[in-house]
Amino acid sequence: MTREALYDLAFRYKKTKLWKRLLDTQIFAARTEKNETIFICIMGILGQHISVAVYPEDEFYSYYKFLDTDPFSDDRLTPDHFEQYILSSCIQCSFENKEYMDPPELEEVRAYARSRGIRLRGANAYPQFTRFIPFHAPWHVTEESDLDLLAEGLEASMALYEKLEADPGFAEQLRRIDYRDVHEVPVLVRTGKGYVPDGTVPLPGRRETSFPAGQFDNEVLLQKIRKKKQDGIIDCRVTWMNNPIHEDPDAAPYYPAILMAVEESEGTVISLAVTKNYESGHDELLSQFMDALAERKKRPVKVLAQSGRTYTLLADTMKKISVDLEQNHDLPDLDAALFSLFDHMSEGGADYDDAPLTDSEYASQIEKGLHMMLDEIESMEDELMLFVPEDITESLTELSRNPRVPSAMKERIGRLLQRIDRVRQDLPAESSGKSGKSSRKTGKSQKKAGGRKRKAEEPLSYVISVSPYTGCYRHIRVSADITLDDLHEIIQEVFAFYNDHLYAFFMDNRAWSYWDAYFCPGDGEGRLTSDYRLRDLSLFKGKKFLYLFDYGDEWRFECRVLREEAGSTDGYVILRSKGEAPEQYPDYDEEDDDEDPDW
Repeated sequence: MTREALYDLAFRYKKTKLWKRLLDTQIFAARTEKNETIFICIMGILGQHISVAVYPEDEFYSYYKFLDTDPFSDDRLTPDHFEQYILSSCIQCSFENKEYMDPPELEEVRAYARSRGIRLRGANAYPQFTRFIPFHAPWHVTEESDLDLLAEGLEASMALYEKLEADPGFAEQLRRIDYRDVHEVPVLVRTGKGYVPDGTVPLPGRRETSFPAGQFDNEVLLQKIRKKKQDGIIDCRVTWMNNPIHEDPDAAPYYPAILMAVEESEGTVISLAVTKNYESGHDELLSQFMDALAERKKRPVKVLAQSGRTYTLLADTMKKISVDLEQNHDLPDLDAALFSLFDHMSEGGADYDDAPLTDSEYASQIEKGLHMMLDEIESMEDELMLFVPEDITESLTELSRNPRVPSAMKERIGRLLQRIDRVRQDLPAESSGKSGKSSRKTGKSQKKAGGRKRKAEEPLSYVISVSPYTGCYRHIRVSADITLDDLHEIIQEVFAFYNDHLYAFFMDNRAWSYWDAYFCPGDGEGRLTSDYRLRDLSLFKGKKFLYLFDYGDEWRFECRVLREEAGSTDGYVILRSKGEAPEQYPDYDEEDDDEDPDW
């Protein structure tokens, strides 16, 4: 199978728009010309990741990981989710925006399109062929056998589309396998006339998860550790760095495995063992961890393993040094250190080709995180202090009483709590509220005793400047009674964007700061934009906040309240406009319908 022929199939498949008919859990199978069975997943019903995933029969086990834990369901990629993601094993044909294509891929697709007279335009216009290998970053499809299987998967998908067109009732056989009572799926078999339905085939069973056990036989070091008095608890986790290393330009980048160990209650990282390949190097992780225990003044009373993989690695060796070992997923100190590490890696803060991060770089992670939180709250203006959530102030109060917290930190916390109390006492009662929440029962502000309306309930409008970049803005007048979700819709319309991604408002004007953040319905986050009107948010002249659209591309619109005006506003009014609105998808041709491109 040549890549040109595969591009032919990819563009033909995209015309079917099969992803609009199927969920990604409606799996079907195909039996290829070589009598191989492949399982096919159609993704894209939400319009965010349009792809065909092909699983050879012996790789379908990795699909079950996505049924158990969706790695993109949370706002932040946890170690659990990340591990599920990097265990993926399949071949995909996806359709991407050009910014997600590597330069060689981009040129190859464009050259193909020019030779066929195809116009590449709109969102998800560029086909990309990707191989997922466990513990590696997604990589280009290079094996001829993978190209052949991907071609078979695309042909079978198009045959399924034709079957659904001719017999819509066939869709009833495509049952969602996440219902767990589905153990077989429809199969299409290759014949001289192409793929045709031919009964069902059983789904491959789930594989029992097994982990390699660690072996550590350095008796001198074991004896040294056994002689130490016992004190303290250590939290441990085997996971993978989220920043892959690319040593061989012809091979997929790999994710280094780590064993992080944290002193519980202090949050101090005592060990960060690293190995390139966990399957062959897990004993290397164990050896580095034991070296760290040997340097520790005391032998731990207990070690808590956050995962079964970690427990299996440590079990035999912990017996040898008479340390209790338990499995416990709820380890907040360890989580804080891991998140800090992941964030640091995402920012390119370490070079694994040379050496792993030192323990000192990750010592006192909890204290560092607390300093960052205090920095954010202290920088707030007094008006925003009212909306610091109660659970935050309660946590700060508890920390100020904790004997392990340094005295300087306690003093800082005390000053901040006093400031919050003073602001809440000084401002009028009608301006204050708990946790920044509006009344969610009726969506309307409560009335004062005697039925008299608050001043905030009087007809009111805001004039807000919305700017996607310097030199471009729209001054719009809107009613104070619209919700943040309504404001999102208005911004989308004003700047002619396609409302096809998730979004959030950050009222402290800091992207991904969660102190005063509001997320779109369906995002799974805490405070929803549909529950909060503008008048509930204590807006004032000069107040700046951030509207972030599309968590992938991160379109950022700076919003600033220019003034309040008496009276309400129906819909919205554009009072002033400057600059050309940015193109959300630069290749899009407004004279054509993106639903019916020229191929």
